[in-house]
Amino acid sequence: MKRIFHLFSLTILLTLMVATPAMASSSGPALTKVSPPLPSGWNQGYLYGVWGSNATNLYSVGDGYNGKTYMPLIYHSAGGAWKVISSTMPSGWTYGWLRSIWGSSSSNILAVGTGEQGGPDLPLIYHLITGNVLKVSSPAMPSGFTTGGLYGVWGSRANNEYVVGYGYNGTAELPLIYQSTVIGGWNVFSPAMPSGFTAGTLNSVWGSGDSGNVYAVGYGWNAILPIPLVYHKYGSVWKAIAPPLPTGWTAGWLNGVYVPSAGYVVAVGSGYIGTAQVPLVYHSNNGSIWTVSSLPIPSGWSDIFLRGIWGSDASNEYAVGSGYNGTTYMPLLYHYNGTAWTFFTPAVRSGENEGELWGVWGSSAANVYMVGEGDNGTTWLPLIYH
Repeated sequence: MKRIFHLFSLTILLTLMVATPAMASSSGPALTKVSPPLPSGWNQGYLYGVWGSNATNLYSVGDGYNGKTYMPLIYHSAGGAWKVISSTMPSGWTYGWLRSIWGSSSSNILAVGTGEQGGPDLPLIYHLITGNVLKVSSPAMPSGFTTGGLYGVWGSRANNEYVVGYGYNGTAELPLIYQSTVIGGWNVFSPAMPSGFTAGTLNSVWGSGDSGNVYAVGYGWNAILPIPLVYHKYGSVWKAIAPPLPTGWTAGWLNGVYVPSAGYVVAVGSGYIGTAQVPLVYHSNNGSIWTVSSLPIPSGWSDIFLRGIWGSDASNEYAVGSGYNGTTYMPLLYHYNGTAWTFFTPAVRSGENEGELWGVWGSSAANVYMVGEGDNGTTWLPLIYH
């Protein structure tokens, strides 16, 4: 069974321009496919996030099925083979999974997700410290919230970290934003949504430096359709933004965000033109004016998802996801060179007939990792491209 996740007034001048010329596919980058081993007795595994403290000290997170339930899955590579880090659940918890990972150094790393202790889903955070020692906690939600989950994490340093997701207050699912004040301590709030929004979720967060320039992205429900949702923190104030969809689009959502500098942000996701699901990319130089890029699509492909974004700078960005090639879902990789987007369709491993990508991170333009899962016809297994 494949795990399925949530993926779907302020007076701000929002100008929409459909821009950025598209390019067809090329031969693509040279990719090495890695098959990290599952823990003993496990028969499924999925990876959603990847991060490293340098080019050779790498971590990837997700979840897997151990024959009884879904459990958090954490891998570590110190420049060689990927090895599993044991991740014990909190006492009394029955299952859990991890969606994102980030660290300020090799001795301060956060992996975030969702778990259950025999009741509703609850936020879950693993804190990796020196020597791959794990401390697990479930940070409190705002008063009145009974259910919640975490999807994204980023920080500028050890005591200035942000985690985003959703919480349920008995009426609707609403965005949640956590900020650390000391290591292991969290302040949380549910930010106000734009006028007309009735519910919302945040999937990713990223910022630049220590200035308080942070973006959190996801989607909100406006009537019956999901609409892209962005929160921009500048200094100490969070502003809610609903970037307009291109003309003719009926819905859209954002799954990933990347901020290479204080004056630039790029966010990726998917949207609908009629019944066709297509990739969605926004760029902004100031957080107010958003430009939508028109991306090429492989011939014969449909149902395109974009889930993660990373770049070495504003002229070298990678977006990952998947699409339907007419027979099955396959990995999809986009590269932006500062002028145009190019797509690549990486081959899955020998013996696999399906694959998806969720997360991407690199230490430089020449050293990039992409993670997801592949299906061998019997089960889903963790997949890493380098």
